[in-house]
Amino acid sequence: MRHMSTALMVGTATAALAAAMAAAPSSIPTTQPAPYRLLYAAKIVCGTQRTADESGLVPQSYGTTINVHNPSAVPVTFFKRLALTIPPGKQRPGRMVRVALDTLRPGEALAVDCTDIRARVAGLPPFFEGFVVLHTATSLDVVGVYAVQGGISVLTVPERPSTLQP
Repeated sequence: MRHMSTALMVGTATAALAAAMAAAPSSIPTTQPAPYRLLYAAKIVCGTQRTADESGLVPQSYGTTINVHNPSAVPVTFFKRLALTIPPGKQRPGRMVRVALDTLRPGEALAVDCTDIRARVAGLPPFFEGFVVLHTATSLDVVGVYAVQGGISVLTVPERPSTLQP
């Protein structure tokens, strides 16, 4: 009888453990973690808007600078791409272009501006609009600076989790 009650207790404990394991989330990852787990999408508007019908913006010159700073104590590598909205405009998706792979040492910063994007991306029209998208594994400080004649706006670009890879 004693042997039977021990077997019953072991069987009950095994069943309880199996039920608990099935109910609890697994701590074993099912996929590899993404090397670029964070994303920043900064708006970019560059060039001179000639007429209001091109994009709906006021006809004038537009400039964008996106400042990127590494606040961490280790070097940070990040990938940049350009996701165009104009051209083509008219609610059609534009092309996506890989721009660069950059590394900032602790405390360093760089600027991505209209001149830099034009130098790295062939075939851009005189006026373009879209997003500079940064993919990274480590948090960055990202700020967009938007300038028009007689005005400037500075906006912090929020960090988001991402499963997309550049």
